[in-house]
Amino acid sequence: MMAFAASRLGFEHCLYLAHIYPPMTRPAVIQAGHAPDGWQEAYVRESLSAQDPWIRHAQSDWNPWLWSSEDLEGLSGFWHAAHRHGMRFGCTLPVRTEHGIIGAMSFTRAQDPVTLGEFEEKAGELRNFAQHLHERILKRRLPQLFHRPDSQLSERERTILRWTADGKTSSEIALILGLTKRTINFHVAKATLKLNSTNKTQAALKAAVLGMLF
Repeated sequence: MMAFAASRLGFEHCLYLAHIYPPMTRPAVIQAGHAPDGWQEAYVRESLSAQDPWIRHAQSDWNPWLWSSEDLEGLSGFWHAAHRHGMRFGCTLPVRTEHGIIGAMSFTRAQDPVTLGEFEEKAGELRNFAQHLHERILKRRLPQLFHRPDSQLSERERTILRWTADGKTSSEIALILGLTKRTINFHVAKATLKLNSTNKTQAALKAAVLGMLF
């Protein structure tokens, strides 16, 4: 589907990338797409994920990015690799879910820069395709990454994790909800176990990423 979309829109390749947190220090990397031969192997071998400018752009800027690896090649090993694999020109579109998970969709080709006029002409199709694919990929992959439990969080557990995500302590949550600290800790322990987490902070973060607090 990505190969067909890239070709129809005047590109040779289409690549998707998302970094999924937690853990914050070692995010899970999700990749998909119609990439040049050898790109995925080079991406892993040369540790390009840590310096990938496409996802870095998406994490810091909502605007699309029209780029040329010929202009940026000297800045990092990533651009040397991209240039080497024929990804010399392209555009990167940041995509987000309603829960804030960020991804980057890059359409690339070996010849002809992407002009502003061309992008404006194709922007609607590019954005719709990128957003649709982002949502479909995450809907399938997030439960696999986080081992989402079959049993859902109870309303009480969701409420307590919401307050936990806001930085409230067990004592503060007890005062807010009119419960004992022991009761709060009991529900926190159950939610942490359901979410296969090591502590309440990680449990609250996982639940938020999975959309279980909304």
